[in-house]
Amino acid sequence: MVLNTSLKIIELGVKLANVIILSGGLNKPPQIPQLRRSLGPYRIASELNKEGYTSVVIDHIQYLSEEEIISAIKPHVDENTLWMGFSSTFFFAGKSPLTALEKLYQNIPYEKITSIFNYVKDNSKAKIVYGGAYALFPPADPNVDYYVAGYADVSIINLTKHLHKGEPLLSYKEITIEDKQSIVIDSGKYPEPEMNNIETFWHEDSFNLLPNEPVPLEFARGCIFKCKFCNYPLLGKKKGTYIRDMEQVKDEMIKLWETKGTDTFYMTDDTFNDDNEKMEDFHKLFTSLPFKPKFSAFLRLDLINKFPHQADLLLEAGLIGNFFGIETFNWQSAKAIGKGLHPDKVKARLSWVADKWKNKVNIGVGLIIGLPYDDEKYFEELYNYVTSDEYPADHTVYNPLHIYDQRRGVSLYGSEFSMKPEIYGYKFYENGLWYHEEQKIDFNRCKQVADFLSTTQFNKNKISEFTMITYLGLGVKLEDLLTKTESEINAMYDFPKLNHEQLMQYKTMIGAI
Repeated sequence: MVLNTSLKIIELGVKLANVIILSGGLNKPPQIPQLRRSLGPYRIASELNKEGYTSVVIDHIQYLSEEEIISAIKPHVDENTLWMGFSSTFFFAGKSPLTALEKLYQNIPYEKITSIFNYVKDNSKAKIVYGGAYALFPPADPNVDYYVAGYADVSIINLTKHLHKGEPLLSYKEITIEDKQSIVIDSGKYPEPEMNNIETFWHEDSFNLLPNEPVPLEFARGCIFKCKFCNYPLLGKKKGTYIRDMEQVKDEMIKLWETKGTDTFYMTDDTFNDDNEKMEDFHKLFTSLPFKPKFSAFLRLDLINKFPHQADLLLEAGLIGNFFGIETFNWQSAKAIGKGLHPDKVKARLSWVADKWKNKVNIGVGLIIGLPYDDEKYFEELYNYVTSDEYPADHTVYNPLHIYDQRRGVSLYGSEFSMKPEIYGYKFYENGLWYHEEQKIDFNRCKQVADFLSTTQFNKNKISEFTMITYLGLGVKLEDLLTKTESEINAMYDFPKLNHEQLMQYKTMIGAI
């Protein structure tokens, strides 16, 4: 598609952008690696580029001053700029309770956001768009013209053409925020994208990828399971659906390796091993590449229990770190959330896979505190297990259960627990935090337990899952990650210096300094 002459493109020097996307949000201290990219804004930019629109993504905005952000976007802002967007998926820090506006930009001062708004509005007619992989919090900023919820591969093209040449929006609703009109677009009401035709153009210079930088890699979307606590879209999908063509994935990876030297990846699939046939095909792809890839992924342990050979397939393909969403060792709670493997079998399989992957894969485990049948007795049993020599995980993340009170209008995509809390015994205090009268627990008590359990693992934890990939991207040796604890790694490397050097390199690439 060729744009009409009303949208000129400058071929000499910096290309003006029809669309500017700001991304970032994970605000980490300089004592650990800081820079990690999310997939969403680059998927959107790739779809826009395929349609003939120019785009630029300014990433890591939590680490850029407002002056640096404005310097980076200044060459792209003029009368041809259609919209500037915020990719918000990682803005959120889990802080609660906050006002609705605070929740929209949790890790980024609103004063910085306002300055960027003012610059764009003073120098263009661009609209302001706010989106993310899922809409966790309500529209609350009157400066935003369009809120786009969900996977926006299709809806964002419709919106862009609407702003460019008046194409009607396929699905939307008008809302009022402080006497100003905004529009909410639910991407779930749009046709699904053709997964066989999805490619992210990481190799393009306009994406400002650093040499050898790890990137997110998408094989599939959705999950065949429907865990009651999960609020992601595309839950309960059929096996074999929403999967990319393996040859296209291979082409994308080879282009990236040849142009940027990238051989390390974050798998973004909600559950990477949810389809055994997909695992077989993926293994063939990864073992046929002209380089040896390294990757991390979200995995289901019960599927490895059902298909034990998956452990070998993943290892041979280059798995170095993973995250098992085990969630609970409480059998009643496990059944309540949709986990069908008895905790005794979970523990046995976890030990089995830890032996098989020893010193080759760092195993991460996620546990939720506050599920429907959790009580003080279970908390004590859990403490005894995870602090024993029998517990084999390399890294464990404990989180209190998060349920959002739908009466407060906080989510377009709510979990089963959020949509029907009373069925599972949950009620809400006036401040929006949950409590469970029968089990005599509430959010604050569960957060206290989660925080305490985290402290018990401090000296044992290794670095695992996506964080492991981020460390590799900053120059940490794989051998160190596999053999040393997190505290030992952090003492070995000068991360403040390494972070500063990497961030300065990125700022130079985007013209922020």
